[in-house]
Amino acid sequence: MKGENIDNKCPDLRPRAIQELKYRFRIPAYQRGYRWERQNVVQLLNDIIKSDKDVPYYLQPIVVSPAPAEVKDFPEEEQYDFDLIDGQQRLTTIFLILQALKRKQADYQEARKILESMNMPYSPTFIDNIQITIPFELSYETRKSTLKFLNGISSIKVDQEGNPTSEPDIINNIRKSPDHLYMWHAYTAILKWLGTTDEVPKLARALTETGQYKNQVKIIWYELSDSITDWKKFTDLNIGKIPLTNSELVKALFLRSKNFSGVNDLEAEEYEKQTLVAQWDQIERELSEQDFWGFLTRIDSASYPTKIDLLFDLISGKAESGSSDRLFTFNYFVSWFENHEKMTGKQKWNEIYLQYQRLRDWWKDREIYHRLGYLVAIDFPKNALSRIFKYAHPTFPGRQNRGTDRVRKILDTLVKFSLKMPKGKKWDGITSFHDLKYNASDTPDTSKDTSHHYMIKRYLTLYNIMVTESAGKELRYPFGLHNNAGGGWSLEHIHAQKSETLNKGWQWKEWVDNHKITVEKILASYKDSMPIKEHAGNLLNQMSIFTSDDNREVFKEIADNFTTLIESIPGASGLYQDDMGNMALLSKNDNSTLNNSTFDVKRRKIIEMLSTNFVPIATERVFLKAISGVKTEMDSNGAEMQIAYNCDADHLFFWGDDDRNAYLKDMDVKLEKFL
Repeated sequence: MKGENIDNKCPDLRPRAIQELKYRFRIPAYQRGYRWERQNVVQLLNDIIKSDKDVPYYLQPIVVSPAPAEVKDFPEEEQYDFDLIDGQQRLTTIFLILQALKRKQADYQEARKILESMNMPYSPTFIDNIQITIPFELSYETRKSTLKFLNGISSIKVDQEGNPTSEPDIINNIRKSPDHLYMWHAYTAILKWLGTTDEVPKLARALTETGQYKNQVKIIWYELSDSITDWKKFTDLNIGKIPLTNSELVKALFLRSKNFSGVNDLEAEEYEKQTLVAQWDQIERELSEQDFWGFLTRIDSASYPTKIDLLFDLISGKAESGSSDRLFTFNYFVSWFENHEKMTGKQKWNEIYLQYQRLRDWWKDREIYHRLGYLVAIDFPKNALSRIFKYAHPTFPGRQNRGTDRVRKILDTLVKFSLKMPKGKKWDGITSFHDLKYNASDTPDTSKDTSHHYMIKRYLTLYNIMVTESAGKELRYPFGLHNNAGGGWSLEHIHAQKSETLNKGWQWKEWVDNHKITVEKILASYKDSMPIKEHAGNLLNQMSIFTSDDNREVFKEIADNFTTLIESIPGASGLYQDDMGNMALLSKNDNSTLNNSTFDVKRRKIIEMLSTNFVPIATERVFLKAISGVKTEMDSNGAEMQIAYNCDADHLFFWGDDDRNAYLKDMDVKLEKFL
């Protein structure tokens, strides 16, 4: 069945210099009036003169609709070429800037005449030799007086404060109309700016010359098909509420008929356009999958109203450019089409579609998925996906796309590099990840140095991924959940540091209530051990009468007695460690609920979280004490020997030496190929 004709929906889209806009625009009645503030106007002026001298400065799109055929029968003053659907604020501001430049030029010419009449020397300025013209007109469907006001605004003289010095009726006219007042404030802000900068010539050339100066201001011309008639509905549903994204503008570029110039059959051309649209929709739909999106980027998907923008940003190299230009990617494709006239848009789209399929293949390849997902998650190297994408799809001439095996090799190399210890004093003596500390300071009692944190997080992130990979051929680490963890990722002491940081009554009471359950369990488990039984019983009595009104000293005594009780259990020694063997990965939001809790309390809370929150697999296994395996080591004679390791699953009240040793040995095994 023949589909709807794409050209009927596709706008005519192209960049145009200001001096090319030789039209009369009508601003429909349903549009609000001019409302730009002074700061908006000054920002536009600054952006224009700060733009790169070799790159045109693109204004945001203006959306226009061709006037109906019957407009030729209107009175001459009401005739127009296009309805201005969106862009009134920008185009009106450009009009005001040109008017202000005309005023500036008139002031120079007046000064020259005065000096010449007095036989005094006059130094010509650059602006004297520029022909400042305003190529377009703005008319208003209902605000008839606004056209006259705009056209005559440059003839109104102003004083030093920006107030009009003309007749009172002009002043009253400005004050009566909100539109005129905003326009006047914008106009005087422009005059003030022109009087305080040396960039007037650059601004004048950018707006008035075409084809001679590369830094010309361009507008993105978005001309809609004349088959769309309900502009009010279009404006209400789209303009301002659903912004024109890079991808929507790029789509319009690709769907222009000239991009299918190799197709002579109109029906075949229409079929190819329909195919492009179907593939486009497929990409948009698939990129919306949480797991796929989370594998590709750490950026919240809500930041991309149209997900295909991520693909176009990769192709354009936006991340690596560091550009803050919202339309950087669209401008990239505009330049591409200008520089590749012999290559049709259809050919370029086919290339893009194959590049997308490559991303999809990487996502499906479990090994690449885990390596690349890890690099994206830790952002190493900076803008990891963009760099790998460029590596696999080099853009400079003569280089072919690199195959999957080459991609795997570079990913493994980058993962290894990510684990190399940095250089510097704070890293002296760190020969392996076993030596990393939560607090790297030499004086941990007086200061905290978190310099090792990012390396600990890298090791733990990769460890969780490799635990997942080794757990089964079908298991995949959920980057979609990882990259959206509440508050980001933090380091959790498996057996908490002591509770000195708690300083409020409600915190003390909460801590006591949570740890009271542990004491009750210890009492039940060690009822045949008289010292433990007696100590636990006394502590329970203390805890039962504690209230949030008690002071710090009472709480400290309970906390110290609890520590003594835990350390009296066989196998519980050196619990309060600050090194790698006592670190686990947990989201910051979850971490905050576990702060200062000992192992048994955290264990209970982690088990509760498993049904509602994302807990990384290795963190889960730590608190379930479900870590075991075999590690190959060398004996004193250089022979290999197999050493089994297991957590101490018989003692669930603490995370002791045996547990830490098993944990570190498991990291050695899981990370071996990258160390």
